[in-house]
Amino acid sequence: MGKLFLSLIIVLFFTGCSGIPIGSDGTRLLAIYHNVYSVRVINNCTASMDIETVRGRVVKGLPYGKSTMIKLNSLFKGDRSQSVPLIVKGYVQRKPGREREYYGSSSRDFYINPQVRFRAEDWPINSLTLPSGRGGCP
Repeated sequence: MGKLFLSLIIVLFFTGCSGIPIGSDGTRLLAIYHNVYSVRVINNCTASMDIETVRGRVVKGLPYGKSTMIKLNSLFKGDRSQSVPLIVKGYVQRKPGREREYYGSSSRDFYINPQVRFRAEDWPINSLTLPSGRGGCP
């Protein structure tokens, strides 16, 4: 059994696939991902920023001027490109010691091509869509 498991891990490593545990109710499932799209999000706009995918929040409180790398995974489903959205929400701190206040958000779809096993891109956040529909930064 151990040799079979080791062989499976070696095959996954050399094919570019990776597995991640999922499930929040105590069960562990292994989803095999084939393509990885890495996005470096750069906060050039607000005091702090949260970053979310369809699976939930992946980064909380990214400070102004800092960046982080987000890996967007897509299940391998043949020849079609897949759209994977990424959402950033900006927050400002109006008064010291108070809770941060929502300022605005921005979203972008990243298209994962099944023929490309790895891709990296920068996404500098220089403007957010405000609740009133205008765009900008504080």
